[in-house]
Amino acid sequence: MYHDESTIQLGGSTHALWCKKGKKKFIFSSGSRTRLIMSGAVNVKTGETLLNTSQKMNSFDFMDFLLLILAHFPNKKIILITDNASWHKSKELIPFLEVNRRLTIEFLPPYAPELNPIEKLWKWLKYCILKNKYYKKIKELELNVREFGLLANENKKMVLSRIGLS
Repeated sequence: MYHDESTIQLGGSTHALWCKKGKKKFIFSSGSRTRLIMSGAVNVKTGETLLNTSQKMNSFDFMDFLLLILAHFPNKKIILITDNASWHKSKELIPFLEVNRRLTIEFLPPYAPELNPIEKLWKWLKYCILKNKYYKKIKELELNVREFGLLANENKKMVLSRIGLS
């Protein structure tokens, strides 16, 4: 499985859109810098996707996501390929990995996000849930991230297509 984190802000995002000639479309923005951190993993053979959200990211939040993966795939050996974020290599992680021996973490080369297929999933997710949308509360944004994850798992072939593996 390939893994990564990505951040989205409550403030929204604008993209090109069609309007009637002479009309303008207004997209509200709160100007808020409140952010939501998404952790995700995608199985590049099946398209199965796991997503989780948090308000921060550190070694303990990463371990929480690893527990989610382990629970989702009981009794299976898991190889997780991820980037070189400091919390992916922290000393707090060593005892966790010693206990959870069926999980192996491999690292991509530094500064090589183009080698991680989940980056394309993030781009697709952000387009689907942020494009010309305004969220008043972080819970609304979080709900849409979770709904995207459910839809992704109902359309695994599309996930593989979107990440360039079908």
